[in-house]
Amino acid sequence: MRALTSALALLLIAPLFAAVVPARSAFADDPPADPGDGSAIGGGATSPLEEYIQGSIVNKDGTELTVGKVSGNACVTLPGEVSPADIPEHYRTNPPAGEGKWEYQLCSDNADDAQTVASQNPTVASAKVYCTIDENEPPPPVDHRPCAVFAYWHPKINTPPSAPDESRDSYFESFFQFSPDLGTSPHNGALGLIANFPTWYWNKVETRYPKAVGDLGLFGGLAATAWHLNTTLDTDDTDPRICSVSGLTKVGIEWEPGKYDPAAPSRECGHTYHNMGIYNVHGCSEWLIIAVGPFFVIVFPITVCSDTTMTVKESQVLIGGDAHRAPVR
Repeated sequence: MRALTSALALLLIAPLFAAVVPARSAFADDPPADPGDGSAIGGGATSPLEEYIQGSIVNKDGTELTVGKVSGNACVTLPGEVSPADIPEHYRTNPPAGEGKWEYQLCSDNADDAQTVASQNPTVASAKVYCTIDENEPPPPVDHRPCAVFAYWHPKINTPPSAPDESRDSYFESFFQFSPDLGTSPHNGALGLIANFPTWYWNKVETRYPKAVGDLGLFGGLAATAWHLNTTLDTDDTDPRICSVSGLTKVGIEWEPGKYDPAAPSRECGHTYHNMGIYNVHGCSEWLIIAVGPFFVIVFPITVCSDTTMTVKESQVLIGGDAHRAPVR
């Protein structure tokens, strides 16, 4: 785990217990949640907008994480009895106290998308098929809506969970794994990049499939699914934008010897430096986090940004070789 900068570690995560997404109520006597007033706790009491999670933090490597606002009304309730297999293991033998019921929630990045996915997939089984994409399957279309299906306990009397006692560090650390990790060809190593020669970039972090996030370290454990929304790469050269890639797709093409022309530019993420020197590449990835706790579901975006130094050296003559493209990271 990368340690966090202590001065920035204590942020606005304590209000997380009040920042949960409203679902359509399962109980007729529940008070309605007004999305304009905030987000609902289980479907009852609301919290003001200023209680939403937001803030940023920088770790020791200079990677910056920004946690965005919770999406109001980003979940809908799916019909059907919850299968015991979908109930969190802890609650199978120790059910929650008080009156309530288990419900399925389908969550997306906004209310319209959640309702559209639910309408097109009206059963829990079909919704799971749409929202669960295994790495052994072909990547979905770029316009595939991000979503997840969770079972959660909807109490008849809504009581906000207490502020978490767990360390906030592990909560933040869970998201630094989504920072861009760049591969380059020519390899950005001892030999450096080459002036007037195309450089290929790609993100080594898998972005073609939704990713499971383990215990987020709050409220006894939040299970989450992360969806890649967009990655941009920029450099401090005269033509700064390297590429911008959205959706569940790979960011950039990894150069392979024998498969691509060594002198050809990348079709997706590439840049040619015309002068020797030290350059910076700023990469930012935005992800949608859909997380479920014991009594609530939350949906919010994160943006993780990092910088990579590139050393560009003198031009070389390419005569039947690969201009040290082959040894890539």
